[in-house]
Amino acid sequence: MKLNKGISFLGVFSIASGAMISSGIFILPGLAFSKVGAAVFISYFIAGLLGLIGILSIIELSTAMPKAGGDYFFINKALGPMFGTISGFLGWFALSLKSAFAIFGISEIIFIYTGFNPLISGFILCLFFIYINLIGVKESSIFQIIMVLGLLSLMTIYIVIGIQKVDLEKFTPLLTVSFNEIIVTSGFVFISFGGLLKVANISEEVLNPKRNIPLGMLFSIIIITILYTLITFILTGTLDPLVFKESLTPVADSAKLIMGNPGYIIPKLSD
Repeated sequence: MKLNKGISFLGVFSIASGAMISSGIFILPGLAFSKVGAAVFISYFIAGLLGLIGILSIIELSTAMPKAGGDYFFINKALGPMFGTISGFLGWFALSLKSAFAIFGISEIIFIYTGFNPLISGFILCLFFIYINLIGVKESSIFQIIMVLGLLSLMTIYIVIGIQKVDLEKFTPLLTVSFNEIIVTSGFVFISFGGLLKVANISEEVLNPKRNIPLGMLFSIIIITILYTLITFILTGTLDPLVFKESLTPVADSAKLIMGNPGYIIPKLSD
């Protein structure tokens, strides 16, 4: 069956970016900070570079064979159905965990502000996102573009205001652990970039894939890596180290210090 091509460059960029912007930046930095301290922004930067390496391979494959299925299709063609099935199952499992991580974060925020059962809200959210994907690739792409551009705008506002509030003394000393620990923590936060490589799954539905897939994916990883690095830098420079280490909502806590209650609520809702 031939799939309709309805995803533009902006759609590829938004789908790739949306796969990365989630609890990996709104919740995970506190856990990463407890491992490497002020060098947490270095770990996020290295994780972004590792994501870029993976992207170069996926771009080469998905532009040469722009077929639905992504890495499942590539491995199935190269190594046979058995390995393709294993890869497809593992890819599905990884995305399920990442999606569950994000939905859990949203459900908990809903519970905090409304008292609504997180299991029920999580189930409703699952049904909603399934529906968005079922109604059509063009419609889901438009929804993704709106959501991602809104999130990027909020993150940019936070960075512009927050960079002025950074206390550089909080970075002294910068390296309290070995470089090996920084690399290990990069692997720990790599989940923040993990969904990006799955953009190849929809490559058959991309308009002019030889142009839009490389541009969309490269712009996405570069911009998100810069944003993540700057956000974790600001978190370190604005939060008390003891608070940062224990916080599961560090961006919201930092935004509250910088912009008051509105700054606290918006990142919470973005989780």
